Amino acid sequence: MTLAAIHEQITYYKESANLDKYNQIVNLLATYADSVQALSPDESVLANNILVEYAYIECFWALIIGELLWRCGFRTHDDFSNNWNVARFCGISNRFSRINTAEHFEIAQQFKATHPSPAAFILLGNSLRELKRYSIAEDAYLEGIYLFPDDPFLKFRLVDLYLLTYKLSQAYQILNNMKPLYPYALEMMFIIPTEPKISIPSDLLPSLSSGDKDMVCFVAADPIYMDKYANNFAKSVLNCAGESIHFHFHIVCDSGSEISPNIYAELNNIIENPTFTVRKYNLVDASQNWRKALFASERFLMLAEILKKYQKPVLVTDIDVECLKDPKALLTILENGDFGYTNFRNTLEAWERYAATVMIVKPTEAAIAFFNNMNVLLISIINNHPRPWFVDQIALFRLIEESPYSARSILLKNILTDTIPPSPQGFFRTLHGSWENVPI
Repeated sequence: MTLAAIHEQITYYKESANLDKYNQIVNLLATYADSVQALSPDESVLANNILVEYAYIECFWALIIGELLWRCGFRTHDDFSNNWNVARFCGISNRFSRINTAEHFEIAQQFKATHPSPAAFILLGNSLRELKRYSIAEDAYLEGIYLFPDDPFLKFRLVDLYLLTYKLSQAYQILNNMKPLYPYALEMMFIIPTEPKISIPSDLLPSLSSGDKDMVCFVAADPIYMDKYANNFAKSVLNCAGESIHFHFHIVCDSGSEISPNIYAELNNIIENPTFTVRKYNLVDASQNWRKALFASERFLMLAEILKKYQKPVLVTDIDVECLKDPKALLTILENGDFGYTNFRNTLEAWERYAATVMIVKPTEAAIAFFNNMNVLLISIINNHPRPWFVDQIALFRLIEESPYSARSILLKNILTDTIPPSPQGFFRTLHGSWENVPI
């Protein structure tokens, strides 16, 4: 059967998803992949399009096609990224699959026997790790690597399992061996050394005062995000905390960017005496990926100085979140900690363990030292990784897990929610999209 004919089966699956149909498509894809040694230009275009489409329907199907493309010589950075992503999500119960993890586990066992392939062992290992059977998941990845020693995606799944389960030395050994071939893999950020002689700019900010406010709410964003999200973010915080919080909005942009005066005017109409600061970078030669990573890290590059200047607890968040409860209550939960972090509802990878979405930080010497050290690590990673992303969360992981700094970090459980209606325990809701669909 041709790939186009197999693709037509997806229409019927979308209309009436069931396990028998799922398995039929798996076997058709696997049989096709086993029979193909090379792809014509038209077939490769179709296969690439199908990979991207299947990634949003069923990642395991996408991985079977991705492996075929990889085996047929399609090995650009984008090809690697596509396979890396579907390898992460296949076998996981999420919005990209209508099959649950237990069903994926059963399918993986059958598929391994009938169509032994890297995809089979990735599916098996992924489903086992989501079932919290980490040692057996490790065995599955290792068996796959033994049979398919040249497949990088099996090795990266094993690396991610080692990072998640605190086996850092094993993870770093594999990464060091793979770095010459795959320097752009996200995991390589875990082995980039901190540059000890980086000079961190200081005293960038004027003298700052929050008056008699109890806490500072600090967000940083580029002008587009600031214009799109800041008003509704501020309204949601005010609805929960009243006038007890001081707002500091930090705008980061290219040196040639214009900042609309409407941003300042609208926020001044909502909030009493907010503070605005701006930092402009010369990004003429920067890639879009590098620019995004820098902008996403900017609030942590400024946080130590924010803490020193205000000398108040600082709530530092993404700007595209919705506040659901008075965040000052987090100080009670934090107790004697220097800073509190949260985690995602389903932590699948090491860089998700310490979510940078919402943090609360006290202006202690230990916290200020911690975030000064984070500055150095962030700059080291951004300057040395060809495709940086998740940089702030990876830096948090490394500083908390690997470093002897004395700052006391506390997990703030369940304070993030992304459900509708939101979880009653949640203090903040991550939107993953625009405010237009979220009534304030």
